[in-house]
Amino acid sequence: MKAKELVLPVAAAAALVYIDLEYVGALMGSGVLSQATFFELMVVALQLGKTESLFLVPRLRGASGAFVIDFYGADILALPALVLMYFAFGGNLFLALAQGLILGWVLGVSACGLAFVAFRVAASMYRSDSLTKVLPICFAAAELGLLLVNSAQVAATSGGDVGAVIRSAFSGYVSFAASDPIYLDFAALYVILLLYATVGWTVRSKAVEPRQILIAIVATGAAAGWAVVASLTGLYPPLVLAPPALGVVAASWGIGVAK
Repeated sequence: MKAKELVLPVAAAAALVYIDLEYVGALMGSGVLSQATFFELMVVALQLGKTESLFLVPRLRGASGAFVIDFYGADILALPALVLMYFAFGGNLFLALAQGLILGWVLGVSACGLAFVAFRVAASMYRSDSLTKVLPICFAAAELGLLLVNSAQVAATSGGDVGAVIRSAFSGYVSFAASDPIYLDFAALYVILLLYATVGWTVRSKAVEPRQILIAIVATGAAAGWAVVASLTGLYPPLVLAPPALGVVAASWGIGVAK
């Protein structure tokens, strides 16, 4: 194991973990958890236990992405049963349990799952996996993490509950100040992925070709120019950043198919 082969994977994982820590810290300081029901907290604790199992059990740690999704989503299988029991027996208990299951599950998976995603991204980069396996999941995790951090901060200022966090996360509105450290973290993550695409992916096999650097510079300039121009329209940041992000994902998919 060479130290230089660990630099980019560890740096990428650290950037994603920072976003997760910002989210968890905002939740802890917002008072949202103090408003959660005991059942919702139990569901959150269950997701934490699942994440610990994924890290500690070797067979689970290397499981496929489909298995990990099923592993986290097993709780949701109880949702149809709770809904049927509500219609069959009436009362608000089953409806409250169904709502608590959804809220606790989303909160638990978002807070705990991002840490495991960071690990899987780092492992994938260390194996020198193709861009089709690294970029989409990394982009998705970072974008979702940004919305979650913002939603937790919005809930903290408005005194909202768990439901307010989730509603704010999917509203698409981001209210960070331009000087917020999370943007620096995003910039660092972009540079890390850029280096992986041009240097890290081929570090074990051959030298970097000049055209790789040229393409990276042109792509960065085009994305930055688009962000500046589109931001003048007043669009939400996720909508502004979506076209270049989708372009990168499409290009990486095309590279993977071509190979």
